[in-house]
Amino acid sequence: MVTFHKSHGGEAFKDYVDSMAKTAGVWPDDEDGRGETFNAQLGKVPAVAMQYQDKGTGAVDQATRQVYLLSKRDPVPRLYRVSLDPPTPLTVQVAEALGPISIPRAAPGAPGARQARRLEWVTAMDFDAAGRRAAVVTAKRVHVYDRSPGEPWIAAFQRMPMSLPLPHFGQIEAAALSADGRALDLSSEGFPAPLARIPLPEAHR
Repeated sequence: MVTFHKSHGGEAFKDYVDSMAKTAGVWPDDEDGRGETFNAQLGKVPAVAMQYQDKGTGAVDQATRQVYLLSKRDPVPRLYRVSLDPPTPLTVQVAEALGPISIPRAAPGAPGARQARRLEWVTAMDFDAAGRRAAVVTAKRVHVYDRSPGEPWIAAFQRMPMSLPLPHFGQIEAAALSADGRALDLSSEGFPAPLARIPLPEAHR
C-alpha cells in the first residue's frame, strides 16, 4: 500500500510532514531513506509526495516501480506518472503527463450522454504483479488493457480496451487485480461495503 500526498510545493509538504509527525507519524525510514506514513492497521507504509493538477485515481506498477495516475472527470482521461522511489523522503515529484488514453465514451449529443459521462468517470485502477495487465474501473464497467513486454504503458492505454460489465453496486471506489491478472476484486462505498470477484478473460491481443 502506498499513500499519496498532493502538494502545491515542497514547503507545503514539509509543513504537512511536521504536522502529521506529531499525530499519525510521518517520518523518514531509517533503513532505505524513503518517507513512510503510519497506519493503525498496517503499520508503516511508504508515502509519495507529488504535484498533480487533476483529481483522479492511481495505482502502482510494482514491475517498474512507477505510480500511474488517471484523471477522473476529463472527457478523455489523462495518464500521469511518478516514481515510487523519490530521491529523498521529502522530494515533491511533479507528475509527468503521458497523454490521453483510449476508453469507450458516449458520443457527444447522444441521448443521455451527460448522465453517461458521470457513469464513465474513472474511480479505480490496478496492475497485475507482472506489469502486463491494467484494469480501469468506472461505475458500470471495467476496461482491461494488456501490454507487450517492453511496451510503454501509455502505448497500451492508447489502444481500445476489452470492456466488461460490473455488478450493480453503488459507487465503486476500490479494485484490485489478482496477481496473475485473471480476476478483479471490487468494492464500493458504504458500510458494510459489498465485495465481489469477477473473472477476466485471457489477454485479447
